[in-house]
Amino acid sequence: MGKFEIFFSDLAKRLRASEIRELLKSVRGKNVISFGGGFPSPELYPVRELAEIAKRVIEERKHIALQYTLTEGLPELKSALRDFLKRKDNIKVESEDNILITTGSQQALDIIARIFINPGDVVIMELPTYLAAINAFNLRSPRYYGVPLDHEGIIVDELEKLLSKLKSEGIKPKFLYTVPTAQNPTGIT
Repeated sequence: MGKFEIFFSDLAKRLRASEIRELLKSVRGKNVISFGGGFPSPELYPVRELAEIAKRVIEERKHIALQYTLTEGLPELKSALRDFLKRKDNIKVESEDNILITTGSQQALDIIARIFINPGDVVIMELPTYLAAINAFNLRSPRYYGVPLDHEGIIVDELEKLLSKLKSEGIKPKFLYTVPTAQNPTGIT
């Protein structure tokens, strides 16, 4: 234990290095083609287009682009997302206050954990599931129950069996964490 760790909170003392980060370190610099980690080939990035967009945004909206903005997201972005959801999937968002902009999946998972999970709460997850979700949820000390997958995703009959079992034991799950499209790590949709 380092000399400053005596000042850490109990929560900070439970923090562990990300398994994903450690896995990525193990292949760095080697002649390895990684099928994990969410790293598309750099040749696929639309670098020229992004540079043009960034230049245009800085030239045309410099008063906003480099300033602090609302933490819940730019109203223009939330409005555009609301319109997109309606147009693409016919999802009606009652209020833009129901849209939360995050910096990525990790921030979203952390917010979910903070809002919904108390120590000892039951969270049901797919087996296997996204490792980073487990890492985010672990800080809230839930109890996990897993449901296996098949080629179509979560096995609904197994989920129903688990829910019946938990109900008979007086256990109410807090929520089901599932990735129904491009499930991580299997890719099942």
